[in-house]
Amino acid sequence: MLPCKSFRPDKIPSHVFEIDEDFEKDEDSSSLCSQKGGVIKQGWLHKANVNSTITVTMRVFKRRYFYLSQLTDGSYILNSYKDEKISKESKGCIFLDACNDVVQCPKMRRYAFELKTIDKYSHYLAAESEQEMEEWLVTLRKIIQSNTESSVQEKKDTVEAAQDDESSTQGKSENILESLERSMHPELMKYGRETDQLNKLSRNDGRQNLFSFDPEVQRLDFSGMEPDVKPFEEKSSRRFVVCCQDLSLNLLAQLSDQSEGGPTNRFHLQVEPFFLSLALFDLKNNCKISADFHVDLNPPPVRDMLLDTSASKVEDVKGRTPGESLVHGIPESCLRYIKRGVFSVTDPHAEIFLVARVEKVLQGSITHCAEPYMKNSDPGKTAQKVHKVAKQVCSRLGQYRMPFGWAARPVFKDSQGTLDAEGKFSPLYKQDSGKLSNEDMLKLLAEYKKPEKTKLQIIPAQLSIVIKDIPLDFTNCVTASYIPIKPFEKSCENIAVEVEELVPEVAKYCYPFTVYKNHLYVYPLHLKYENQKVFAKARNIAVCIEFRDSDEADARPLKCIYGKPGGQLLTSNAYAAVLHHNQSPEFYDEIKIELPIHLHQKHHLLFTFYHVSCEINTKATSKKQDTVETQVGYAWVPLLKDGRIVTLERHLPVSSNLPPGYLGLGDTESRRVGKTFKMG
Repeated sequence: MLPCKSFRPDKIPSHVFEIDEDFEKDEDSSSLCSQKGGVIKQGWLHKANVNSTITVTMRVFKRRYFYLSQLTDGSYILNSYKDEKISKESKGCIFLDACNDVVQCPKMRRYAFELKTIDKYSHYLAAESEQEMEEWLVTLRKIIQSNTESSVQEKKDTVEAAQDDESSTQGKSENILESLERSMHPELMKYGRETDQLNKLSRNDGRQNLFSFDPEVQRLDFSGMEPDVKPFEEKSSRRFVVCCQDLSLNLLAQLSDQSEGGPTNRFHLQVEPFFLSLALFDLKNNCKISADFHVDLNPPPVRDMLLDTSASKVEDVKGRTPGESLVHGIPESCLRYIKRGVFSVTDPHAEIFLVARVEKVLQGSITHCAEPYMKNSDPGKTAQKVHKVAKQVCSRLGQYRMPFGWAARPVFKDSQGTLDAEGKFSPLYKQDSGKLSNEDMLKLLAEYKKPEKTKLQIIPAQLSIVIKDIPLDFTNCVTASYIPIKPFEKSCENIAVEVEELVPEVAKYCYPFTVYKNHLYVYPLHLKYENQKVFAKARNIAVCIEFRDSDEADARPLKCIYGKPGGQLLTSNAYAAVLHHNQSPEFYDEIKIELPIHLHQKHHLLFTFYHVSCEINTKATSKKQDTVETQVGYAWVPLLKDGRIVTLERHLPVSSNLPPGYLGLGDTESRRVGKTFKMG
């Protein structure tokens, strides 16, 4: 039984069907013109009560008020009354179904016209003005023309179906209306319609609502059982905040910090910039479960070493200073060095780890760059030497990164989501150039859980990161798209950013989206380039990722890629970390793209491969020094296939050049290098 909020009334409104739709009852229910809304035209006319066989004079015309109406069967009738009020008795009626023409009669009377019938009977009418006569003529001609066309079509259909219907209709009695429709007698047709109306009234008389006879229906009241409908709320996942404080290594040098208009201060600081990338890994389910959270913990004097390479990135396109540009009402400068990240975990357990990857500016091999930090001889002299080389490297190769080390720590104590707030990070392990992928990281985490069996090399360092629950009065937080979340203070200090959770595609974790997101994550995985013969010097290979909406020669990349700390929040390209002297490098970088709302067939990802020269030779010519990168290949992938966004892993052939209209080329056309690039 269906629930209802209130008792049903004793009588519900009766159902009205098409056959029951008839005349509205007024003072005269027997009048054919008394229904509301059926009057097409009305007005005063003069009517002659003679036919065409008698001479008509001015004296035989009588003034009557006429109503032109359409009946429910589609026919038209012209009724006359003594005045505007519809009396109980009509003074006459003209059925327009029997009329075949209407013409003017200026010789009979001014503004007169004649209605001709099929049986050569004529009705003479006269208007009181020329305008009224024209209006009546136009209306009547339209009705007569419509009736004529309908009659011709009915006759045609009748002739075609006469033989087929003769046997089926033989012996069947017709009802009153069907028989009278074939009659040309007006009074009989009027009688038939009035009889049908009386039958309708008789059918409605004494009708009862069957549901009102059931006492059980009357007693039921479901008003208190229906809960209030609420919109979807955000899924209840375990949320916590990660506060990054400091990263310090054992090599410190005396660096100066000169503020504008102030004195020059000297501090013992780290000798070169390092960069952090944090993410959650699920060792039990063997997958990565969060996006990357990039952090820059370098002090201002160390950041200044990259000033020459990052100045062009930080400046706005229109020439505005960084402090003047706003992102969703927040100054961009407040979002450039965020140190707090809010992570979410749908399925917390004790084998979820927070992994911190450490990178530095591209310089050489990982072993060569980590060696000064692992030695114990004369740290002061070593620090000055490393700092001197680092300044040269940062000024020349500041936009390129290389892997350096990694550290990890557990997040939860148990499967109930209890945070391991007192836990600490592991030592900073030197990154192995052959174990960079996420799959390799999961294997390293399994090895990290057994410290007695590990053979990982340690770089002396201190990583200070605090994990804690989100307080109730948590403020100044923005979404992964940098949209502020209430409450948000105007000071815009100590901002935290939400880090997107990569929820597994399992039914029990699926949940409707409650906020708008349109992000695409791109993961360069592997490049096989060792056997190509086109480019002789292709060793330190950098991958530049761009998002474009055209493959024309002068097309420019879209500014929709999320940048890293220190640069613009949205940039037009992103570089993956570079491995020194490796022609088949693996990658672990995550490229986050803000997709436009409307995508078309020309939207695509363009991968450009560069050989980066890492040599720093003071005796070389300036021209040779300026040649930092050399293009060694291209790959591309359209974003849409069969109307859907391309996902999962893709193997892409690499081309030696980039011709105009390259999206229309096949996999073998204009791809002379012939090696493959793997992305996910």
